[in-house]
Amino acid sequence: MSRSYRLSCSAIGRCLVALALLSQIGATQAPLERLEQVPNKSNPTQAKQTQEGGYTSLSATDTINNYWPPFRADENSEEAATEATKRDKEDIIAQKVMAAAADRMIYIAWLQYFVGVGSLIGLAFTVYYTQKTAKAGVEAAKASIDMAGIAREANQLTRDAMVADKRAWLKLDEISLQPQTSIQESGALIIVKATIKNIGHTPALNVWFDTEIHFLREGVSFGEAETAFKARQLAFNAPVGHTMFPTDPVIERRTVRYGPETFAKSIRVRNDTGERIVQAIMMMAVTYRVFGDERPHITYTSLDLISLEIGLSVPENGFVPLRPVPFTRGEVT
Repeated sequence: MSRSYRLSCSAIGRCLVALALLSQIGATQAPLERLEQVPNKSNPTQAKQTQEGGYTSLSATDTINNYWPPFRADENSEEAATEATKRDKEDIIAQKVMAAAADRMIYIAWLQYFVGVGSLIGLAFTVYYTQKTAKAGVEAAKASIDMAGIAREANQLTRDAMVADKRAWLKLDEISLQPQTSIQESGALIIVKATIKNIGHTPALNVWFDTEIHFLREGVSFGEAETAFKARQLAFNAPVGHTMFPTDPVIERRTVRYGPETFAKSIRVRNDTGERIVQAIMMMAVTYRVFGDERPHITYTSLDLISLEIGLSVPENGFVPLRPVPFTRGEVT
């Protein structure tokens, strides 16, 4: 066979194969043209549309490409394996990073725990030493108050000592019954004289002299009368009297009268002599003040009149000395 004949046969064969393929494609396309157009599920855009015979149809090529996309097994398998391996490596790296971060978070949590415990311990020490400091401050304040009180007492003692050393001191001396004194059954006239002396170093202010006779009788004790007399002198706060200097003694006289009803119950009879005597005690006081002290000072003494008999009469130019009752002389405060 010649070369031209072989070429002709080959061309005819190719044409027959092409016709067979075209007929197969036409037979496949006819039923597909009746299908309604639907969106491609794998593609967000809709498939290509054509208008034939008044209804929408899809071409066979578009339908096949939309619902049966081409698949190359070898290339897709290699890409999927590479992608899976890459994802696995990334997951492993991420897990390692998370594990390292978790370890660091554990260390940070423990560090915060120890810091919190240390803060609590420090707070406890702070509260303890604050309370201790406050207690020490209170004790120091109390000690300061006590020291201030002690200092005031010391100053008062010093002041009292200075005042006592330089103050006025009054003394009752030379006490006696004076002429014309008479004690009779019908009544009594008593004239008493006392010399007041300032034995201190400064003048005495508001000097005031007072006396009272207490007749002893049943139901009335001398102690009660004496207490009442002293209280009356202490309560006397009037700025009266005179100023008395250390070198200027003052003589005071008092005259008192009593009716028989006053001392009748105080008359007793001596067993040894049978004399009738009056049982009485004279209370005497001089009230005064000193420089630097507003309190009243009282020099007190009590005198025994028990030995005075009924019928006593002191002559002119005479006197009857009175003796103090033991343990009753002194200053009343």
